[in-house]
Amino acid sequence: MCGIVGCLKLANGVDWVTEQTNLIHYRGPDSQIVKSITPDLVMGVARLAMTDPHPRSNQPMIDEETGNALSFNGEIYNFLELKNKLQSQGVSFETESDTEVLLKYLGHVGLRNLSELNGMFAFAF
Repeated sequence: MCGIVGCLKLANGVDWVTEQTNLIHYRGPDSQIVKSITPDLVMGVARLAMTDPHPRSNQPMIDEETGNALSFNGEIYNFLELKNKLQSQGVSFETESDTEVLLKYLGHVGLRNLSELNGMFAFAF
C-alpha cells in the first residue's frame, strides 16, 4: 500500500516531507511526489499504483475546479458505484482511479457520509 506524509506550518516543510517520503519509498515504488499545496501545507505520497497505474493518477491529487487536495492510502472497493453516482450528478472524471473518485466525492458530499465508503483506507484531504 501507499504511504502518505504531510505537514502544516512547519519551517522547511518541503525538505521534511521529502525526507519522510524517501523513508517510505518501499511502500510505494511506482511514484514519489511531494507538493506544496499552499505556503503552509505540504503533502507527499509514495504510491503503489493499483487501480490506475497511469501517471495521471499520481498523488497528491488536486481537483482543479475546487482546489481540494488529497493524499490517499488504501482501496475504496465500491469506487465504481460511487463514480457512477457522481457522474449521474454531472461530475466528470479524468482517471480510472479510486483516488479521484474519493477526491470528487469529498468535494461534492463532504465528510458527512464517509460510511458510504466501503474499503480500507486513510487519507488527508
